[in-house]
Amino acid sequence: MSRNLSHETFRGGKKKTKKKKKSLKQKQQQQKKNREAKKYIDAMNASLKQIHSDKNLTIFTKEDDLLWTSGYLKRGIKKGWDLLRNKDVILELECNSLCMTVSIMNYELLSKKFDKLITIEKLYLFFLSYVITDKKVRNVTFDYAMRKMNLKIKYEEKKHTDFLQELGEDHRRTKQAVKNIKRLKGRKEELIENEGEIPSGDDTLASPIFFRNIYKVDKCNNIDCEYLHEYPMGKTDQHFQTYEKFCRHLTFMFKGVIWINMCFYFGGFRTIPQIYPQKQILPLNLSIRKTMNGPMKKSIVLIPTPKMYKDMNLYSLEERERLFDKKGIVKLWVYRNLDIKTKTIEKVEISLLDDKKYIVATLWGEEYSIVNRTKNRSAKKVIDDLVNGEGKLPELTNIKKMTKTLGGREMKSLEEEIENTITIHWLVIHRDKLEEYIANTIF
Repeated sequence: MSRNLSHETFRGGKKKTKKKKKSLKQKQQQQKKNREAKKYIDAMNASLKQIHSDKNLTIFTKEDDLLWTSGYLKRGIKKGWDLLRNKDVILELECNSLCMTVSIMNYELLSKKFDKLITIEKLYLFFLSYVITDKKVRNVTFDYAMRKMNLKIKYEEKKHTDFLQELGEDHRRTKQAVKNIKRLKGRKEELIENEGEIPSGDDTLASPIFFRNIYKVDKCNNIDCEYLHEYPMGKTDQHFQTYEKFCRHLTFMFKGVIWINMCFYFGGFRTIPQIYPQKQILPLNLSIRKTMNGPMKKSIVLIPTPKMYKDMNLYSLEERERLFDKKGIVKLWVYRNLDIKTKTIEKVEISLLDDKKYIVATLWGEEYSIVNRTKNRSAKKVIDDLVNGEGKLPELTNIKKMTKTLGGREMKSLEEEIENTITIHWLVIHRDKLEEYIANTIF
């Protein structure tokens, strides 16, 4: 069979075809990137609409796609996934006050495979990677410290203006605001005089702790966030605008993302548009007693108070033999396996727990300062009531949107409501880190 061969057949015919295929592949990859970017930009905007209860609020636009196309969000999501599963990492997050709610969320995510996560769950992983405290303490530079100092003064001046208008010049709160402004301006002068150093000595106007906190990186602060993103912000004007916007709305997005995820887990919602932004309360009605007796009974443990560890009346003869060494020193243990039918709960030595992460709660007791949280009950009485189902039992009733005033400005927030609480704190931690955590925080 004859073929018409030409110069082009040997001089670039295949090369041109290959080039077209490569160009098409690149175009498809870019289109995929753009689609992914839009998903995350939409999710970020949705989180802000939810926390601010404003269905028309749109902060991020197509110009902000660079948060995804640059790989920034994707890297954070991967890091968050790794941190979630890393047994050396204690899942205890800053920038929120939802310790029980977030612990439930973290444990829910631990049960899933990465490729089964939806966009809003992955966005939560990004924030998890950002807010988890670094082991290394970092300080901002002098310029950023000055911005934080000026902001403190600005907020106090706003409070003074408000008090002056509402309460008058002679009111004690107005006068106190004047004193606070004068004090802060004095500290600012000290900060300038000691540029780059922590002011100290008998003649300083404030404790060195105040100045250390001014320099210390606070990831929940938008100025510190800008410091941490100083390199990408310096690339182009668009990078600066995008990251400045991102830092300004960071904590609100994080709370909005938590809200949406909890609406999916406990509110019966399947898509974000189903969640009306004006919704203020998400009912949960999670009985801690029933939850500890349910499918998660081997995954939730309670840390006793220091007094409970030492109270010999708390131990049966079998428990004394098992949980005390030959010198009479108690081994570290936790409560687990609550059984409602038999009305029992186990004291399990930490070293004998399964090799995994747990939802961990620290019990309240009479030795803590806010004893009214347990109605002046002893720690033993608290645990006995929980096991026997007597008295008013603890329940995570809801999470709700709140507006707080911090530093003279209104802030949108989320709060969890635990009725009849018997715990101080909740977190997710691996068995191998539990003894160290108890030694450092309980004793």
